[in-house]
Amino acid sequence: GDSEGEVIAQQHVPPLPQAEIDAVLQRFRGPIQQIPPMYSALKQGGRRLYELARAGQTVERQPRNVVIHELELLEAGPRALTLRVHCSKGTYIRTLVEDVAVALGTLGHVTSLRRVLVTPFSGAAMHRLPALEALDESARDALLLPVDRALVATPALKLGPGQAERLLQGVAVSLDQAEPTGEVRLYSSEGEFVGLGQRDAAGLIVPRRMFPGLMPLGAAGGDTQCP
Repeated sequence: GDSEGEVIAQQHVPPLPQAEIDAVLQRFRGPIQQIPPMYSALKQGGRRLYELARAGQTVERQPRNVVIHELELLEAGPRALTLRVHCSKGTYIRTLVEDVAVALGTLGHVTSLRRVLVTPFSGAAMHRLPALEALDESARDALLLPVDRALVATPALKLGPGQAERLLQGVAVSLDQAEPTGEVRLYSSEGEFVGLGQRDAAGLIVPRRMFPGLMPLGAAGGDTQCP
């Protein structure tokens, strides 16, 4: 699905009128099914598909449901299209490109792929690898975002005094507050992010994934072993 490796098939690229391209792209918008490529991290029979592919094996794969929220044509040349895609988790862009090419009556592969958004991070928070490699350690550290920036879609809950320490020790706590319930971001009474918990309707909070290293030194009670 990309320009690495050997050429496995070739086909003439027919003239591609704008109206035909638009009609084909419309077919791929919304809920669609994709057959995962062999070069993927999915497991089959206990082994990753890419491991089987590297061993020269091809196995049958079941289609997967994905959603193409947006599929926009940015540029059309005689042998290449530039597309902008907004898709759901689990979408294989290389597979999408191959399928679009077949629908246009030819074959195709990805020549360049740039990820511009990974929810909840926008392109403004992304940096190219060569640029990061050119920075010293302190400059790179200055670009790091807080852990909880990746969890903004999860409701936040502020704990009472001492409750963060108990959760970090693997002990459930209770908070007399109506909302939120379900999975929650947990913050100490001082406002430090400490991890993720599960809260039921009765107010009982069970630790799910705690981050003792984010608490100030000594606040979690020393050498605590946390789940």
